[in-house]
Amino acid sequence: MAQVKAINTRTVHKVDGHTIFNMVKNLTGADDKEVLKVITPEMVPMIGRNDAHTQRYWMRNQQVAETWDNNQQISWGNALKHIQNWTQQAANWEQVKTTAHPTTGPAPTIPSVITKVEQIKFPPLTKTERETAEADKLRNLLLTGIAWNERPAMEKKFKKMSYQQLRDTLDNVPKAKARSYPYYGQNKAGRWKIVTDYVASQETGRERIFYQAQWEKSLGQYDPAVLLMMGQHHPTYYMAWIIAKTYHLNNPAVKNVAGYEGRYKYRNWELKERYYPAIRKSDTLPKTTAGWPRYAADPQILTDFTMQEIANALKLNFGGVLQAKKDQDKQAITQAVDGMKKRRDNFLNNPSHTLAAVLSMGLDNWNKNYLLNYGTYTTAKHQRKNLPSSKMVLMTYEDLRKKMGSSKFKKAIKEYESKQANIRDTTIDGAKTNYKTAMSNVSAAKSAATKGSSKTPSS
Repeated sequence: MAQVKAINTRTVHKVDGHTIFNMVKNLTGADDKEVLKVITPEMVPMIGRNDAHTQRYWMRNQQVAETWDNNQQISWGNALKHIQNWTQQAANWEQVKTTAHPTTGPAPTIPSVITKVEQIKFPPLTKTERETAEADKLRNLLLTGIAWNERPAMEKKFKKMSYQQLRDTLDNVPKAKARSYPYYGQNKAGRWKIVTDYVASQETGRERIFYQAQWEKSLGQYDPAVLLMMGQHHPTYYMAWIIAKTYHLNNPAVKNVAGYEGRYKYRNWELKERYYPAIRKSDTLPKTTAGWPRYAADPQILTDFTMQEIANALKLNFGGVLQAKKDQDKQAITQAVDGMKKRRDNFLNNPSHTLAAVLSMGLDNWNKNYLLNYGTYTTAKHQRKNLPSSKMVLMTYEDLRKKMGSSKFKKAIKEYESKQANIRDTTIDGAKTNYKTAMSNVSAAKSAATKGSSKTPSS
C-alpha cells in the first residue's frame, strides 16, 4: 500500500471562465444574455472563493454572482460530479422511462434500446405465488390485531393454517375487533382489500426490479442516444462534459481529481481540488484529502461524443430550457392543484370523520383551515403566491354524499342533529335547574334579611 502524491498544481493547465464561456457562445451561436439565462453562475462553480449565490440564511442585500464569464479557474471536480450524476440517471430505468414519456412538454425521440426493453412482458405472479404472498399478509394482519401477550401462541397457530383457513379467519373477525386497529371498521370486503392492495404493491415492486434488471442487461445506460436524451433538460450535464473534456485534453497526466465540495466563509463558498496520477485500489490519499470525494478524470462518457455533438445538443437544449422557464409557473400551478386534489381525497378516505368536522366547524371554515391555506405555488422567481380562486379545490357536501352514499350521509346528519338537540336540551335543563336553585337561595337570603331588619337592636 502506497500513498499517492498529488501532481504539482502549477503544472496543471487551468481552464478559466472566459475560455468556456467563449466556447459555448461560439458553438451554440447564443448571445451573452441567453447563455447566462440558461447557464447560471451557480452551475459553474469556480476554484477558490466564489460569490455566494445562495446563503444559508436570508439577508437584506444578498450577494449574487451575475456572471461566470471571468478569469477564475472553473472546477474540474464539480464537472466530473455532474457527469457521474448524468450516468447514474441513465442507469435508473424509472428515470429513463419518465424522461422518455414526459407528462408535459414535447416528447423526445425515444432510442430503440428503450423500446426493446418496454416490449418485454413482465411475468405476473402465478396462482401459487399470489396465494403465498396473500397468506403472509393474512398472518401479519391477523397477528397485528391480537394482544402482545397472545401473539407467540397465535403465530404458531397461524403458521399451521392453510390459505383458505386464514381467509376464513379474516372473514369472521369479531365485530368488536373489526372496529379498531388494524381493520378500522372495515367490512369483510374491506378487510380483504387490505390484503390484495398489499400484494399489488409487492407486484409493482417486483415489476420495477424486473425492468431494472432488463435495462442493465441491455446495456442501454451506455447508449449515447440515451445519454443525450437524459441530458436534454439538464444543460449542466452538457456544460460539465465540455469542461471535463477540455481539462482532460490539456492534462493527460491527471487520472483522478479529488474535490473538496466546499465550505462557507463569510458571504463566500470556498472550493478546493487536488489532482493525482493513476490510483490503484491499494493506494491511499494523504490525510488532508483522504475523505474528499474522488472522480476519474477520464470517464467513458468523454469518448462517447464529439465536442460538436454536445454543442448541438446544448444548442437545442437552450430553447427547451427557456421554454421550460416560461412554462414553469403553469406547471407549478398544475402541481399545486394536483396537491390540493390529493389532500381533499385523503380527507375523503375517512368521510364520516370529515363530515363530523365539517358539521362542527361549518363548510367554509373547514375549507379555509384544511384546503385554502394549502393552495399556494412557487413562481419561477421563487415567490410564493396563492392559487387563483378558479383553481382552488374545495370540499363540498356533494363530495361527501357520493363517498358515503345517500343513506349513510343522511343518517350521519340526523345523528349529529339529534346529538346537538340533546346537548341543547341538557344545557337548557341544567340552566333552569341552576336558576331555580339560585332563586331559592336568593329568596331565603331576602327572607333572612327582612326578619333581621324588623328587630330593634338592644341598648
